Amino acid sequence: MAIGIDGMTHPAGAAASLLRDYSVEVTSRDRSAPDICGANLRRGAEVYITSVSGDTHHQLVTAARRLHLSGFRPVPHIVARGVLSYTQLNDLLSRLRGDAGVDRALVIGGDIARPSGPYDSS
Repeated sequence: MAIGIDGMTHPAGAAASLLRDYSVEVTSRDRSAPDICGANLRRGAEVYITSVSGDTHHQLVTAARRLHLSGFRPVPHIVARGVLSYTQLNDLLSRLRGDAGVDRALVIGGDIARPSGPYDSS
């Protein structure tokens, strides 16, 4: 709770304090995400890009690049079980960093029952 000048706690102030540096999550398919984020988030805010079944690494990089160019900090989900090889992972990470300015990611195992490549967990 935030404490006001009157010495009382104020739930609205606590909520505002809690949400001051909030982030959101979008999908790589949502082409309007940069515009929506621009209307609702502060510049430089983290925007997580969730991985939806069927999305390609190209879509992930493209979404991250659009968000980065719009002034946000893209944080893509990298699904370990969806990576086919070390080479593919290296290419994805290189493209995310070089093409989209990504400097952090959320690495998850993913909901794929059987790994597509050598990684079965994050």
